[in-house]
Amino acid sequence: MWRSYSAGLVLTCSCLHALMTSCFAVTPPGCTAIADTPCLGDSTNVFIKGTTTAEVLGQLYSRFCGCTYITGSLSIQLSLGTALTEDSFNSLYYLKEISGSLQFNTIPSMSTITLPNLRIIRGQDTFASSGGPVSLLIQSFTNGFLNLPSLTEISNGGAVFVSTSGTCDFLNVLWTDILSNGLLPDYSNSGCSSPSTDCSSCSSGHCWSSGSLYCQNLTKCQGCGRCFKSSGDGSDQCCSDLCAAGCYGSTNTQCYACSTLNNNGSCVTQCPPALVYDPVLFKL
Repeated sequence: MWRSYSAGLVLTCSCLHALMTSCFAVTPPGCTAIADTPCLGDSTNVFIKGTTTAEVLGQLYSRFCGCTYITGSLSIQLSLGTALTEDSFNSLYYLKEISGSLQFNTIPSMSTITLPNLRIIRGQDTFASSGGPVSLLIQSFTNGFLNLPSLTEISNGGAVFVSTSGTCDFLNVLWTDILSNGLLPDYSNSGCSSPSTDCSSCSSGHCWSSGSLYCQNLTKCQGCGRCFKSSGDGSDQCCSDLCAAGCYGSTNTQCYACSTLNNNGSCVTQCPPALVYDPVLFKL
């Protein structure tokens, strides 16, 4: 099947890259990954419904548990004073792509939010700000870690952090490798001055939090839109121009996501010709 990103229409396809399983501390949810049907998100700044944190998390689970693709935006706002664990957001464990934007707002004190498989935020629907469109907004996160270890591309719009003084390890992330069009992240109202985690054990020198699982995988190279490390000599090799968010090989079938269209695992720029059924030969 086809997936069109430019027109906002999302059709399903098989996964391009194996989903991570139980490597992370967050526990996979009690639902299976939905690879063939996109989940419908909301418009920007329309929060998941609920008057209490329990209701919001319940709605999040019922609407998005198992989703790998969300068409639209995802905005989550909770109430302070509620005890949460890393598994509170495990309904988003399998999420790989968001066509719009992502917002976490007023997150109570907790250890970690981990979305282990989120690879790309396309920014087709963004927040407005004085500095331009925003596709990732983290606001009033009082304590803990935000781990997006697979995130390698925000296709449109910036990243803004507001009142996150208890969650400053995003300063360790090389956002220029994730953001597009030369955009820089906005930390000016975050209240952060330095991260708490040392990333020196990561080959990239950048990380989301401590531990090898949370090292940032850099995918931009000079002369390439995106690149990957050769399994032979470890040199940088260019991804296909049809890839988005990086790749694990040089062909248009080895992309983590497609920049325009996905035809059953092949990234392409246009749909193939229509087929006509032959009633004599009983085939297309």
